[in-house]
Amino acid sequence: HKLHWYVTLASPVLLIGMIFLGAAFSLRMPRRGRISVFAVAGVFAGFLIYFLSDLTYAFGLSGSLPVALAAFTPAIVVL
Repeated sequence: HKLHWYVTLASPVLLIGMIFLGAAFSLRMPRRGRISVFAVAGVFAGFLIYFLSDLTYAFGLSGSLPVALAAFTPAIVVL
């Protein structure tokens, strides 16, 4: 229950970081070309963040990581 509470506290920070990440990939100059490369890179980065946040959550549930560290690590990494 503690891990779920910390994940709930960290989720706004994680979502703000994902907004920044999405803006970094989508606000490129369209005249430079390679828009599809940036779109694929943005989708890949989103899946990577999702995978890493679930991985740290699993480590927190198993006791391999401290609960607070498992909850706040994805949010800190994204920022």
